[in-house]
Amino acid sequence: MITAKRPASRTKRYPLHSLLGKLRRRGIIRASAAFIGSGWVIYEIVHLVLVEHYHLPERLKDIAVVSILCGFLCILTWRWFRGEKRKVKWEYVLLPIFIFVGVLLDVNFLLHLSEDRADLDSAIFKEPAWKDSLAILPFVNMSADQEQEYFCDGLTEELITKLSQIPELKVPARTSAFVFKGKNVDIHEVGQKLRVNSVLEGSVRKSGSRIRISAQLINVADGYHLWSETYDRNLDDIFAVQDEIARSVAGTLKVTLLREKETVSETRNSQAYNAFLMGQYFYRQQTRESLEKAIGYFEQAIKFDPRFARAWVGLAATYAFQAGLGYVVPKNGYDQAKAVVKKALALDKNLAYAHRVFGWIKMSYDWDWAGAEASYQRAMSLEPRRGQLEAAQLAVALGRFELALALARRAVELDPISVQAFATLGLSYWYGGRIEEAIATYGKILDLNPGNKAIHGLLGLIYIAQSSPQQAVAELDQITDPYWRLPGLAMVYHFMGRKTESDAALNEFIEKYQAGGAYNVAQVYAFRGEADRAFQWLEQAYAQHDGGMFLVKADPFLKNLKPEVRYKALLKKMRLPASDPESDARPK
Repeated sequence: MITAKRPASRTKRYPLHSLLGKLRRRGIIRASAAFIGSGWVIYEIVHLVLVEHYHLPERLKDIAVVSILCGFLCILTWRWFRGEKRKVKWEYVLLPIFIFVGVLLDVNFLLHLSEDRADLDSAIFKEPAWKDSLAILPFVNMSADQEQEYFCDGLTEELITKLSQIPELKVPARTSAFVFKGKNVDIHEVGQKLRVNSVLEGSVRKSGSRIRISAQLINVADGYHLWSETYDRNLDDIFAVQDEIARSVAGTLKVTLLREKETVSETRNSQAYNAFLMGQYFYRQQTRESLEKAIGYFEQAIKFDPRFARAWVGLAATYAFQAGLGYVVPKNGYDQAKAVVKKALALDKNLAYAHRVFGWIKMSYDWDWAGAEASYQRAMSLEPRRGQLEAAQLAVALGRFELALALARRAVELDPISVQAFATLGLSYWYGGRIEEAIATYGKILDLNPGNKAIHGLLGLIYIAQSSPQQAVAELDQITDPYWRLPGLAMVYHFMGRKTESDAALNEFIEKYQAGGAYNVAQVYAFRGEADRAFQWLEQAYAQHDGGMFLVKADPFLKNLKPEVRYKALLKKMRLPASDPESDARPK
């Protein structure tokens, strides 16, 4: 008779004195599986709910990991030693140690929570210890070929970048210095407007592969030269000339020029550098046509030197700028920008410009608020005098208007006649509900640059928000670009009761720009009280990752939508808190 073979008993498979037998008998395997599962759930709640949704500090995840690990070690220790007859009760020795270490680490993390929130502030508001101040004016193009203007601008920007790395030296940024380009200004006037003690100016004569650069450092107080020099070199020596000028200026002002490490963010290829300067020149013009030209030149620079990280960032910034302005389909432009800036960071992880561009993409396209803040913090830790404008816009987007104002004011201090700095300050006032101060700030921009049409557009929108339609129309009539003009007209005509004209302006905008202007359409419908259509266009803007969506929480033109459940649901999708608490308490 054939009998079935009995399976081996678990005792035989796992002898009592074997490791697996001990683990099974003491319930460690089941307890470990249960604890790992519950620990994972706890961590995900902390990560997704507290950090991602409610935007609590990232360090809470560290606290969760330490607490879970400490609990796991305690359970393993208790189950392993429980019930054994020993002279030393090891569980009573080890458990207090694990608990003490876990509590100590968690308390340390808790004590640093406020520091995490202040990281961005400390990167901006650390008081400077400047020994001297210097403005670098745009070098004058003395070449027969006027198209060499880009080279002079590039040389000026490089010197500003090099000398602004000196912690003891205050150097106004490019935007303020270039206000004086092409103007025959008095040195005293420059010193007064930029609040500096000395001025560096010069000229460039470029012919073929030869360059002559003259530079002079002038004392603002008496107009006397502190230092001057002329350099006759080959074009390939331009990098050495820049270093020599920077060292001479630093030595004359008795400040220490930081020794720069050779990094792949720079290039020693003169063709790559020349193409990069051309790309920067056209990028600064910020028109549809100039941005396309900028892309071509940045691509040339990369072709000449594939490891030139700054050229990769310039290309990424151009793609992002096109997408943000609706010149290309936002998703396409931002996806290209993201891929390219990641390439730049792979080449040079310490390139502040790359972190700023990546932060902008995270903020305006990915809506990764914590990631954007981390990128801006990193950028400003590498270059403390840049990045305030982007960080201020992030603060506005999150409803942190006092922090936004402090950041913007700091930017104005570092760049005292910059249109961009004042524009960000005006935005912070406007979205924070301080309309009169916003109008005064934008008026200051027109004093600095009377031909700036975009500021007339912003003033027109502010006057709409202030219920001043005639003033709004007067400002909007000065704008020639229909992309910026039509949405404002659609709103102001509605306010004036001119429905036909309002519809005509809106329909024309939709016909021309719906692919990249969905958010603008939503603004108009929200302002006109047409909530259903506003939400339809907001959903389209959400799907397209429209560049305006990052301001959806703070935008005053969407205030009619805020009581709606659909509005709160939209904020939730974008991981934005529905409330508007001021998370900073800086004085006004």
